[in-house]
Amino acid sequence: MRPGKNAQTIRKENLLLILENILCADGIVSRAQLAQKTGLTRATVSRLVDELIDLDILDELDPVRSTIGRPSAPLVAKSGTFCVVGIEVALQYISVVVTDLSGAELYKVLQPINARLSDPKVILNSCAEMLDGWKTPVGVRIVSVVIAIPGLVSNAKHRIVTAPNLGWSDIKITDFFVSHKHPKTPITVVNEADASAYSMLHKNPGQIGDTSDFLYLSAGVGVGAALIYEGRLFSGQHGWAGEIGHMCVDTGGPKCSCGSNGCLEQYAGLDAMLTRANLPVGESVAPLIDHMEKGNLQARKTVDLCAKSLGTTIANVLNLLDLDTVVMGGHFAQLFNYMEVILMSELKYRLLSSRWSSITVKPGQHGTFTAAHGACLLGFERFLRKPGLWAKP
Repeated sequence: MRPGKNAQTIRKENLLLILENILCADGIVSRAQLAQKTGLTRATVSRLVDELIDLDILDELDPVRSTIGRPSAPLVAKSGTFCVVGIEVALQYISVVVTDLSGAELYKVLQPINARLSDPKVILNSCAEMLDGWKTPVGVRIVSVVIAIPGLVSNAKHRIVTAPNLGWSDIKITDFFVSHKHPKTPITVVNEADASAYSMLHKNPGQIGDTSDFLYLSAGVGVGAALIYEGRLFSGQHGWAGEIGHMCVDTGGPKCSCGSNGCLEQYAGLDAMLTRANLPVGESVAPLIDHMEKGNLQARKTVDLCAKSLGTTIANVLNLLDLDTVVMGGHFAQLFNYMEVILMSELKYRLLSSRWSSITVKPGQHGTFTAAHGACLLGFERFLRKPGLWAKP
């Protein structure tokens, strides 16, 4: 036994090892296969599996016969037991998603709002009401609520430092979000771009997707980013990494709300784009796309300028970080087909590594539920790392 470890610590580590191997598997995993993969004895594996089944973490299905050998009983994450609530507060909507440990969506709802320069009490009360509108099935336990907002949050994930477009600052989340049906559920707040990145990082709770290294770009009135490296979110020293919207595109550019000028947000943020295209601010990106498709030259120029500015900024980031995958979220995903040629041309022109390696830039897939879906996956990552949270109430 290594110094500083006791039997209880080793047991928890082995429980995590077993669970990780089951959740990350693409195919059938049985007790015998777990023993081979982990190096633990079959008796130890069986004891740990039985404990996870008793905790409602795992299910053992009926044996399945493969082409050779004896039938194997697949071990899978148990559905309909533990779940996480993901909520996004955007300027134009609130989205709520509830996902269980198997990855199944138990509840999903979206409510249009106007949260620009809003009262946090009103908006977060609407979030709680949307959650309380869900008739929670018997046996389902909400282990956490994760709220994604377009702004900076504290390292402890309990306080909104500032969300300028919402008009919020220094907000302790538990002072404003109160669920009457789930009053004791732990609540945390995260940056919207960080949550959205988790929708691409994980296929299901505990299961990493096709890439574990990428830059995620989030687009709304503001422009944010999240860096995922080796399957983990890089948050920076204060938890504020990812403010790509305030990287300078042009030192002689227009004034930005941050106090600087020439920021990417002034070329790729939704308000700035609508203003440049002579369209009403406060709309979605749909009118811009509609005008562009009808041949409006100013709308076309606006999207082209966005594409060029994004290409320049992304190249600067990738030159520094040496990544080869970029995921476009928010209205960037909706505009991707209209921006792709100019964006990729600018990116390849300015990216040093483009001469030797290919770069993948692709749109996100979850639309207005991206951040809420990712918040669920982020919540499960924290939950699964702490076996003490699995105990039955």
